[in-house]
Amino acid sequence: MKRSLRFLCSLGISTPAPFVALGDDGSIGVEWDARGNHLHLTFSDDGDEMFWMSSDGQEWEGELKTGSLLDQLIRKVSAQ
Repeated sequence: MKRSLRFLCSLGISTPAPFVALGDDGSIGVEWDARGNHLHLTFSDDGDEMFWMSSDGQEWEGELKTGSLLDQLIRKVSAQ
């Protein structure tokens, strides 16, 4: 839970508010849907994961790591 809260607190003021949900297994899901792009982050004790689907159908799924890829995806869902 601490990781997800730290992540949410680190988002810029221009980032749209995500949908946040608690899973039955104690995981925390954070997601955005904007202009056909979908970004879903899962924070759990078993490891954090990220899923991306672009408006043109490209998908990426893997381990959630902060850095340039996540920053780029957040900018895509934040773009006006």
